[in-house]
Amino acid sequence: MEREYFGPYGIAARNAVIASVLLVLGIVGVGGGLLADGNIAVWVRVVLAAGLLGGAGLLVWLMASRTIVDADGLEIRVLWTRRRIRWSELQEIDLEYRPELEAFAPGPIAAAHAYDSSGGRRTLPGLEPMQLAARGIDANDEVAALRAAWIRRRGPDWTPSPAALAHLLDRREHGDPWLRAIISAFGGAIAGLVLVLGGLFLDVPVTPLLLWLLPLAFFAAQLARGLVRRRRRIAAAGRLSGGDA
Repeated sequence: MEREYFGPYGIAARNAVIASVLLVLGIVGVGGGLLADGNIAVWVRVVLAAGLLGGAGLLVWLMASRTIVDADGLEIRVLWTRRRIRWSELQEIDLEYRPELEAFAPGPIAAAHAYDSSGGRRTLPGLEPMQLAARGIDANDEVAALRAAWIRRRGPDWTPSPAALAHLLDRREHGDPWLRAIISAFGGAIAGLVLVLGGLFLDVPVTPLLLWLLPLAFFAAQLARGLVRRRRRIAAAGRLSGGDA
């Protein structure tokens, strides 16, 4: 039987409660330690406070992000922004697994994406294994059912977009440049930590700012490299398809 109703998709209530409790415990524990011990270096206080603020911001972002499915298409809500993609504008819906991140999570890491006619790629909040599993839903089955609904509803005049196809194929073959940049930033953080601890051990002055500067530098360099290479590959694919036509 063909499904007609989907979602809404967002962070599961159980996961939201767990994340909120952990965040509150972290704020109470770390905040209390910072207030009680006046000998903690200023840069350590800044790093810990920034980490707590980042965690709070991430939790707010997750709780305010969701995917709505209706008769006209998809509505993607992220904080205060809303993006609508009509069924006729959709080019593909897929579930992309990220095995390189599974070491940081208790289960498979994946996210669903929608490609529009301009070649844009939009993440669909809530359509991922961790959130769906908390509701007793298999992510692969859910995305497959949603994709089947899109095929039924996109209309007889729907045509594939070369730009969207080029982006989709490049991503499947070469991966996500943003994800590679994030992984590279982790490498920069490890390098910065080694240098700072090494400086303390050898009594050599090393600025703690390296803990921030090296991850940012690694991220920016890898991202710029990845985006430039992707742009060149897609442009070359467009020239080849144009020549074949």
